[in-house]
Amino acid sequence: MASGREDPKEKEKGHKAREAVVGADQGEAVRVDVHQDVLAILCISFNHGSRIYLVGQSAGAHIAACALINQAIRECGEDTSTWSVAQLKAYFGISGGYNLLNLVDHFHRRGLYRSVFLSIMEGEESLRKFSPEVVVKDVAVRSAVSLLPQIILFHGTSDCSMPSAESEAFLAALQQRGAKADLFLYEGKTHTDLFLQSADVL
Repeated sequence: MASGREDPKEKEKGHKAREAVVGADQGEAVRVDVHQDVLAILCISFNHGSRIYLVGQSAGAHIAACALINQAIRECGEDTSTWSVAQLKAYFGISGGYNLLNLVDHFHRRGLYRSVFLSIMEGEESLRKFSPEVVVKDVAVRSAVSLLPQIILFHGTSDCSMPSAESEAFLAALQQRGAKADLFLYEGKTHTDLFLQSADVL
């Protein structure tokens, strides 16, 4: 029976798997995959107008946010892709992490040692590149942020795997740049409560 609490061993597995995914080379590959997946979905659902939602949880929220913001930046340049962020109704980020620079110490305390994490990410510069919060704060991408669809974040206040402060800081950065963004915090909910044990809260 699910207790609503996170199993320590499962949390540790989650951290190891997550950081294997968002390593610099792997992270770029995954971001490209997400970009292509969104394109495929839009091609299949072209008759549904602007009713397409981009949703991610935990690492998925992080990667989807990276892909979304990167696409907005591309559209401010000479982008030749066949889909646009304007085709998305909204982005839902559930229990996500959006600033890897701030998470280094958190992961270190939880067993993913700083030296290992930085090695996976191939240095601090990659942490910046794959941190949506950091990217939207860059003055150079102000026009790109204005292209983003509605962004809605969800986070449990008792999330030990990914602190709810991550969503709060991302929200502040987005709103500072004029993005349409909201955050829903759920008191006492953990990392998996929002979509497993207590999925009815969403």
